[in-house]
Amino acid sequence: MLQWLGKFYIFSSLDLTDNKISDELVLPEIFEKMPNLAVLYLHGNEVCKKIEHYRKTLIFKLKKLRYLDDRPVFDEERRFCEVNYFFIGICNWRNWSWKRRKKKV
Repeated sequence: MLQWLGKFYIFSSLDLTDNKISDELVLPEIFEKMPNLAVLYLHGNEVCKKIEHYRKTLIFKLKKLRYLDDRPVFDEERRFCEVNYFFIGICNWRNWSWKRRKKKV
């Protein structure tokens, strides 16, 4: 449905709010192919619920993203997402807590 967007790789800002987008493959097949994407409004779409750890995942995958759904992406948040994506693993984020980490140390 949105494959044509991938051809417009020069876009730096994209507002797809409330467009009934539900396919989670929109991230790897379209947004990751847009290297200049800095601003993305995707809220109000079913896909936001389908992508696990939506905000963290998009910040990690879209390196130039500076604004996501009415909230800025700060460098500190990006570093947090990158560190956690690699060291904790995206699948374990939900179950991980500081208490568990402290007990293991």
